[in-house]
Amino acid sequence: MKLNFKNINFKRIFLNRYFIATLVFAAIILFSKNDNLFELNKLNKHLKQLDKKIEHCDEEYQEDSAILYKLQYDKEFREKYAREHYYLKNSDEDVYIISADDEEE
Repeated sequence: MKLNFKNINFKRIFLNRYFIATLVFAAIILFSKNDNLFELNKLNKHLKQLDKKIEHCDEEYQEDSAILYKLQYDKEFREKYAREHYYLKNSDEDVYIISADDEEE
């Protein structure tokens, strides 16, 4: 069965009060000043970004807490950390720092 658009009375449909009320309601929802769908979408994207940032910060916090615990209670780790990050040495040792620039020449 084929639809015949010539027999449909579009004027009657568009002037129907329920259709007009639905259009007005949709316009209010889409374009209202305070709570429109575009703003809500933008805020949801921002919220997702903040959630990812929170997860990242939590991971960093866990890693830093583990390092801090080891620094407080493990003397060998403390020496290793000081040698790697601050280039500290014992009195009878020499430390040579080789940078990436020197390797290219």
